[in-house]
Order: sequence, then structure tokens, then C-alpha cells
Amino acid sequence: MHRAPVVSISVLDGRGKPLPDPYEASQDLAIAPDMTNAHSVLIASEEQLKVFSLPKVSAKTKFKLTAHEGCRVRKVALVLFNSAAQEDYSEHALVCLTNLGDMHLFTIPGLRPQVRYDCIRKEDISGIASCVFTKNGQGFYLISPSEYERFSLSAKVITEPLCSVQLDRPLESTATR
Repeated sequence: MHRAPVVSISVLDGRGKPLPDPYEASQDLAIAPDMTNAHSVLIASEEQLKVFSLPKVSAKTKFKLTAHEGCRVRKVALVLFNSAAQEDYSEHALVCLTNLGDMHLFTIPGLRPQVRYDCIRKEDISGIASCVFTKNGQGFYLISPSEYERFSLSAKVITEPLCSVQLDRPLESTATR
């Protein structure tokens, strides 16, 4: 109603968790959503985040990012964070990238701010525009036309370079004795 462009729309089940992707649901790769309680829809515009109850479409919660932080939403993703300490515990969160390069994490469906990170320089417009998120809390953005930067918001999924070399024969030592 406030006429700001919509960035993302997501449907949440009765427990406030995002509905699984159609492919994952059809292949039984995802946990079944809670179909007993009322669903919600999360709408992220450039200025605010808002959760509506379904089917009445009445507002439940909202967070005006422009009023609180003075920035605009550019990218949004629902991410599953697994606990590094307990294997059976995980939480869903809303990750939001702003035009200032800041990363904000919010609880869903309550939209309480959890943490804010400086991620991308605000002058790096192509980096902000090219940023994508994975389902487990990682992200990628272009730092040049041929290079990308990888980052992680999760304590469980750490970004580290892993190089594996497969050799047909063992390496010969060049050290002299």
C-alpha cells in the first residue's frame, strides 16, 4: 500500500517456516510443512518487511527498514541456520542485503532484528546487484567481471578454500640431502 517496489514474496507454514521448493517436495527431500495452522505470507519491499496472516491477509508484524536504518532493501533470502553445537537444532531467518551493502538478519515470522554485518562496500553497486544467497547461509557476489567473493553468515558452514589435487603418481621431492 505504500507503493514501494516489492523485492520478494514468500509463504510461511503454520510454524513460521518457509514452504519447501516444489522439486524438494515432489522428491520427498524436504520436511513436510505444517498444514494444520494458518499460513502467512512474507512480503519484502524496498522500504519494509511485512508478514500477513492467510487467508484473511491481515497484517501480523512489520519492520520499516528505511525508517530505522535509512537504507533500502536490495536482496532478500530465507536461510536455514544449523547449530554448530547441536546437530538436531536449526533456525530459519530472513537475510536482507541493503543498498548500503549491509546484511541484516531477522527472525521469522516475528521480524525481530538479530544482527547486522557490513558485507559489501556501498560504492560497489555491481557487487550489491549481483549478490545471491544459498539456503544454508552463504553468499556470492562479483568483485570483478571474472571473479566472485564468497562469504558465510553461518557458524556451521564456514567458507574456506579447499584445494584437492589428484595425481597419477606421487610427487617427487626436489629437496637435496
